[in-house]
Amino acid sequence: MPYHAYSISGSLTGDALFLNYGREKDYRALHDLGVEVKGCVAIVRRGSGLSRYDFVSNAAAHGVSAGTVMNNLGDPLTPGWPAGGEKLEFNDQRFVQKFPAVPSLPISQSSAEMILGSLEVTELPSEWDQFSKAAGERKRATIVNVFAVIKGSEEPDRAVLLGNHRDAWTYGAVDPNSGTAALLDIARRFALLRRLGWNPRRTIVLCSWDAEEFGMIGSTEWVEQNPVNLGAKAVTYFNVDYAVQGQDSFMSWLYQIPVKDPDSDTMSLYESWVASNKGANLVEKLGRVDPDFAPFLFHAGVPSIDLYFGSDFSLYHTAFNTYEWMVNNGDPLFHRHEYMNALKPLLEGAMDPIAAAIEDFKDAALRCTEEIKILKAGRCLDAASISRRRALNDRMILSERSFLDMEGLAKRHWFKHLRMRKNKDTKKKKMQHEIWRVARAIEKSASALRGEFT
Repeated sequence: MPYHAYSISGSLTGDALFLNYGREKDYRALHDLGVEVKGCVAIVRRGSGLSRYDFVSNAAAHGVSAGTVMNNLGDPLTPGWPAGGEKLEFNDQRFVQKFPAVPSLPISQSSAEMILGSLEVTELPSEWDQFSKAAGERKRATIVNVFAVIKGSEEPDRAVLLGNHRDAWTYGAVDPNSGTAALLDIARRFALLRRLGWNPRRTIVLCSWDAEEFGMIGSTEWVEQNPVNLGAKAVTYFNVDYAVQGQDSFMSWLYQIPVKDPDSDTMSLYESWVASNKGANLVEKLGRVDPDFAPFLFHAGVPSIDLYFGSDFSLYHTAFNTYEWMVNNGDPLFHRHEYMNALKPLLEGAMDPIAAAIEDFKDAALRCTEEIKILKAGRCLDAASISRRRALNDRMILSERSFLDMEGLAKRHWFKHLRMRKNKDTKKKKMQHEIWRVARAIEKSASALRGEFT
């Protein structure tokens, strides 16, 4: 039976109610129509940018008896510290408050249509009962992360991390198995290169995360366990949950990479991507908190990239996420899986205060770009040039770290990266404070790029 991870247990009865997306404005629309939602069992459809936690939490706030529905990343019994030692009890309020106060469960479209059809009659059909019960159990389980490490030859104390989770809702052909296939094939290719005597310049760490679907537990606990080493040594983190979710344009950090488009005889992947976006060089901001890059970027400040082919995967977290779908629809000849393997190694390598800080950052970035050009043109391998190159790389790493604020975000203190901020407080003083916090972070980032005292 499908279920929401961390949903509380319970048996529910009540009038059926359609809540659209379960947003605040949907509740207001029902209120304006004179509809009483309290005590109802709600049907909510996914979409509009709300997480599973958000629409279940909204339902509880409005008295509705209604994914992962936890408002947290990582092990909920070890909030803010790594697993393995101290644990909260199940009745601890720090644990309890992370979850909505009402049960929830996912249902199919056909089941939803059957329930919604019942709204046309005065009495609910008997079939409703089977969809208004949610049962589960609380228990502890052991999870296992798996790592492979290739030591760097020139900078062994600098690490590039490539990660993917291996647990799945249902069959997981796209999420995560397409990413797992890419990660395993990259590992195979690295092994072949090692036998030929090749060594990477920096250390490469391949990461297979466990329990991602339950709130990025594997990756989050590891990040919480290694904050010092990540802060000092991690260059970047590459994430691939669903390497291939369709046959349309590649939608992430791409730029000019010399990889041929699997659907074209003449164009590179970059050229096809730009053409599909009508010439716009669009790069999406990493704003979601459900993939494994979240703890690296938003908690540890490690620059991160999310890689995938396709977009708007309609079968996400459904029983149709199968190998048969991938073979017949997603990537019939598995060309995109193969090209994803080639991409990762090639990729290595008011508002006035914010506006002023951005201009300062742009100036520092331009100077940094000029320095990169000079170092590339020289191609010197003497000790002084190698030291300059390493110092430049360190400054760029610290530039990302500068966006971390140890105070954390309002009501979400575990999130330290200010780019994650979603401040809903409209009071002028608090808004101005948040603006200055971001401006100071940008100024710190510019200072880190310059590598000089201000």
